[in-house]
Amino acid sequence: MRAIVPLGPGDEAELERFLVAHADSSMFLRQNLGLGLVDRGEPLQGTWVAARDADGAVIAVASHNHKGNLMLQGDADAIGDVARAAVALANREVRGLFGPCAQVAAARAALGLTDRAARLDTREDLLALALDELRVPPPLADGRWSCRHPIAEDAATLARWNHEYRIEALGEPPSPPPSELPPFEPQPHQWVLVADGQLAASSLFTSQLPDAVQIGGVYTPPALRGRGHARAVVAGSLVDARARGVARAILFTANPAALAAYVAIGFRVVGDYALVVF
Repeated sequence: MRAIVPLGPGDEAELERFLVAHADSSMFLRQNLGLGLVDRGEPLQGTWVAARDADGAVIAVASHNHKGNLMLQGDADAIGDVARAAVALANREVRGLFGPCAQVAAARAALGLTDRAARLDTREDLLALALDELRVPPPLADGRWSCRHPIAEDAATLARWNHEYRIEALGEPPSPPPSELPPFEPQPHQWVLVADGQLAASSLFTSQLPDAVQIGGVYTPPALRGRGHARAVVAGSLVDARARGVARAILFTANPAALAAYVAIGFRVVGDYALVVF
């Protein structure tokens, strides 16, 4: 018999141990846990609920954050119960579900959302890489290309790329024309590749922890695709992360070409991940 219980201050260490046991598919949850278990409605804070087995051990967790996103981890047989409890306790609309595919399907069914139309509904391959096994592409390794953080002069290009990425990868509708895009401020967790004297690709860390980083937002403009730029910008960012003592990198993709690019620098498929956005 299992118990469904809210989590709060004092449960952090136990929850971290549980999430570390499922580390590759828990990057969002682990990063958000760093904000604490009190939900004040601040960015990425959430209402956390766990399922405990008969011995009191955590077997499943759901966190429903202020953006409406429901983050999931644990036993698929228990995930529906914790999903319902987290949504009821948070009293927020469900705008997205993120987690391993079987868990997202179970939570979606438990919440009665299976037939609700989604703007984004993907099953993605989950990939991981031990950074001591990173294979750096030759043009980057020999200095012909370079990878760096963005500078102010990159802002207009990155604003356009971000807009195009969100339409292409996240299913967002085309909104303002490029001339009306809001100002874009380059972020310290973002990277760009400079190849043949021009910006050729960008990526960012969507989660950063002392032991691992998660990569997302990888974008190469269509005219420059097929030349190895995406794998190079990812590899360049990971060279820096490795130098800082990070041991592992995580990403997920549903794009066969992207999968091949990441495998080429050492990533391997370790599971799956689902993204559902309403």
